[in-house]
Formats: sequence, structure tokens, C-alpha cells
Amino acid sequence: MRRHVRLMLTGGAGSANVTGMNDRTARRVLALWLAGSAAGAALVALPDDDRRVLSLSETHGPSAVDLAGTLILLAAWLPVPVTLWRQRARVPGRVWRLAALLAVTGAAALVVTIRGDLGWWWVPAALALAAAQALPLAARR
Repeated sequence: MRRHVRLMLTGGAGSANVTGMNDRTARRVLALWLAGSAAGAALVALPDDDRRVLSLSETHGPSAVDLAGTLILLAAWLPVPVTLWRQRARVPGRVWRLAALLAVTGAAALVVTIRGDLGWWWVPAALALAAAQALPLAARR
């Protein structure tokens, strides 16, 4: 009995932890995020007819297909912050600091590259944002 309670409190052996979320659920969230990100990115990368729904800059603006891909990306991403919040005690502080640095740097770089029409320089910014999300999910104790 004592061992079972300890495993539940520490999240060991795949059992539910203090937050009520187990490792299997976290793995499902990660898999959903990866699959949704791949599908959404594939839609955004598809060639379109250049009819923009709105313009972000002179050369950037989403088409209807791009918006559909963006919605899939967002839907796949929404469980990530919920999972991270519920399991925040299981992620070391240095990982949170690195993830925050990656997120701020990636978001700022993404805004600058899109507003400045800097071509493919948005890719490293997007990768930094993806790493900021995946790092805490992968580093849980």
C-alpha cells in the first residue's frame, strides 16, 4: 500500500501523478501535437492560387488553404499548454528557462521575419517555437 501511494505521488510506473495525468496521456498529447503539426504544416506548404484572405505584409498573407492548415496547427497545439501546466512540477526549472528563452526568441524572430519579408528566415524561428513546446514535454521527470 505504501509503495502504491508513493508511486502515485511521484508519477512512477506510469500511474497517475498528483496532477491526475499519466504518462500515457502525455504521450498521446505529444503524438497529437506532432501529427497535427505535420498535417497543418503540409497544408500551409501546399501551393495556392495567391488569393489572400488577408495580408500580413507585402508578400505574406494566408490563403483559404493556409488558414485551414493554421487551424489544424492550432487545434493540435491547444492540448500542449494544458498538459504542460498540469505537469509543471515534473519539469526541471532549467528546462522551463530554456523553453521560455526559445519561445520569446522564436516569437520575436518570427514577427521580424514576416513583417520584414525576409524570405525563408522564418524557418529557424518556427523551429525555435516548436522546440520550446517539445522540450518541456520530453524533459518531464
